[in-house]
Amino acid sequence: LSSGINAEYGGELIVNYIIMSSITIPFGTLTTAIMSYIGRRSALILNWSVVIVCCGIAMLRLNIGWGWTTERFAVVIGSKWGVVSSWMVVYCLTNEALPTSIRATASSTGSIFGRVGAFIAPFVVKHLRKSNFRMMYGIFIGLTVLGMIIGRTLPETKGRNLQETMETDSESDVDIVKH
Repeated sequence: LSSGINAEYGGELIVNYIIMSSITIPFGTLTTAIMSYIGRRSALILNWSVVIVCCGIAMLRLNIGWGWTTERFAVVIGSKWGVVSSWMVVYCLTNEALPTSIRATASSTGSIFGRVGAFIAPFVVKHLRKSNFRMMYGIFIGLTVLGMIIGRTLPETKGRNLQETMETDSESDVDIVKH
């Protein structure tokens, strides 16, 4: 909504918000299946790649043959899928990768940063949307690429047991502290 979907398509703000929120249900189901099949880290990279492609299309205003209104809708839906799915994967990965002794603190800290980002993003959009449209998407793409780089350093947690301490994981003999 902060990217202007209501202004582009008109209609009631509440109805548009309900539609955008309701598409989260199939995205969540799809993300769960993807995480089960390819793993958490690969799903995270896939989701962020979708966000980068959608932001790139919006930034460059690439004409993919559908007309700008349909493109805008596809970009918004694709970005929504990428962001919602990434949040689900990050939440799952954080809880699985960290030992019980710090799991709640780490998850809460990540949630705080997510809330701060969600609070700041509409102000960035409002400020840069009219003055420097491409910079706005450039910032979002840059932050997503940074997230992808950091995400590549995370351990894969698919099929692993949850840890109790920060010592070596007994099943895989991987020192979690070094990751």
